[in-house]
Amino acid sequence: MIPVSVPKRKGDSKIIDLDENPRANTTLKKLSKLRAVMGGVCTTGNTSTENDRAASVVVTSEEKAAELDTELLAMMKSCAAGDDFRHT
Repeated sequence: MIPVSVPKRKGDSKIIDLDENPRANTTLKKLSKLRAVMGGVCTTGNTSTENDRAASVVVTSEEKAAELDTELLAMMKSCAAGDDFRHT
């Protein structure tokens, strides 16, 4: 994990350099006793890291990327949008 400086409203920024898991008092022995679910991969010891994710995408034109001297990492060829979010 790469350390990230997070500004706070008051005082110095906080450096985030550890993930939330595993808990400090966790041992392999304790983890091995947890019952697996969802096909044998998720337990109460890893579900947070298995399911909580964050992502960011910057969408820009080739011209703007060149202006900002930013390397393009992917090209979006097409996209679609809708308003039926019941299944997400």
